[in-house]
Amino acid sequence: ARSLLLYAALAEAGYEVAQANAAHVLDTAVRRSTEQADLPFVREPKALALDMFARSAQQGNVEAQIKLGDYHFYGLGTKADPEQAVAHYRSASESQNAQAMFNLAYMHAHGLGLPRDFHLAKRHYDMAVESSADAFVPVKMALLELYAMQMVEDMLEWPTVQRLRASQGWKQLVDLAVAEDEWQWDTLAIALLVPLLVMVLIVRRRREPRPLIVRG
Repeated sequence: ARSLLLYAALAEAGYEVAQANAAHVLDTAVRRSTEQADLPFVREPKALALDMFARSAQQGNVEAQIKLGDYHFYGLGTKADPEQAVAHYRSASESQNAQAMFNLAYMHAHGLGLPRDFHLAKRHYDMAVESSADAFVPVKMALLELYAMQMVEDMLEWPTVQRLRASQGWKQLVDLAVAEDEWQWDTLAIALLVPLLVMVLIVRRRREPRPLIVRG
């Protein structure tokens, strides 16, 4: 608490390091949900953290720029605004920041603040790895998700799957899902049902009697 008061005073004087440190102290309390206990004298810690990150970012702090994107994405200290988050991530990515590129890839993959585009998502994931070797494992895991999502999108175009989705039983299944999570439920169900459908078709084909070929 005392350190925050010192950082805040120096931040008002325009010192970027103090602005970043003050934002870090506030952000730590916000992420731990201990702001009321740790910083009882701060009325709106999320809004103040957002302000300090903004001041620091204006003076060229890339990490603060990413934090601004996070705060706008999750609606911390402000209303949730994915498009504004994209603007901050793009600004940080211009400094070849791997985390910013990864975030942009994720938003392209899921259509959050950006048009859904698997190709651009893959491109940004690749750029993240090129910028930092530390991004290798997270990117590989994210690419697995991306490939799975793309596979599901392709499956949705199958005539058999389209007929399944048009059925009354499918509609009843979708009605059981929470409205805001309908796409996730829809995709999960497709991912589970399609392999089963393929297996059934394979089994049926194997059971079909083969014509007897009479050789003279």
